[in-house]
Amino acid sequence: MPVGTISKIRVEFDHGQGYTGVKLSRPGRWLSLLLALPIAALWALGGGFGALMLSINDDSQLFFVVWLTMWGLGGIVLLLTLLWWTFGTEQLIVRSDGVTLVRRLLLLSFPIHLPAAEIADLRWIADDPSRSVRVNGRRIPQSSFEISGNSRKLRFAQGIGKTEADSLIAAVRQRLAVSWKRR
Repeated sequence: MPVGTISKIRVEFDHGQGYTGVKLSRPGRWLSLLLALPIAALWALGGGFGALMLSINDDSQLFFVVWLTMWGLGGIVLLLTLLWWTFGTEQLIVRSDGVTLVRRLLLLSFPIHLPAAEIADLRWIADDPSRSVRVNGRRIPQSSFEISGNSRKLRFAQGIGKTEADSLIAAVRQRLAVSWKRR
């Protein structure tokens, strides 16, 4: 995301007793539901067509069984992606002993903990190399936030702006009990 553009991420802070919670949400994500419903309907129509062809055609039943299986697996991936676009949230919980990134999808939650002793750097990435978006053959930069540890890197908040990332860095550094090197 180029500097000066509008951030796709809204950052909300909750400074509690002994922790700082940072909720990262996408405003207008309910509009993606308008896109999700027709796509899901068309996908179901394609699956129904495959089931109809399976019941009618006796010669190539194996083909349609394999096709329906692959179509169903693709549908599950599509459904999870559409659900993440609409209902997925990310939350960063910062305590003096470490950082926990919690990704939530409806009732499911996936926490990832990184101890404070392992954290080496916090930074905003203007162009995340792990994400590639192309429009008319040209690569569009995609921003994200990264917490670098000694053993791994946590990348999250895709589409976050520089201003929001700077406030996130300040809140995390204030809460963590780590000696930060001056740069």
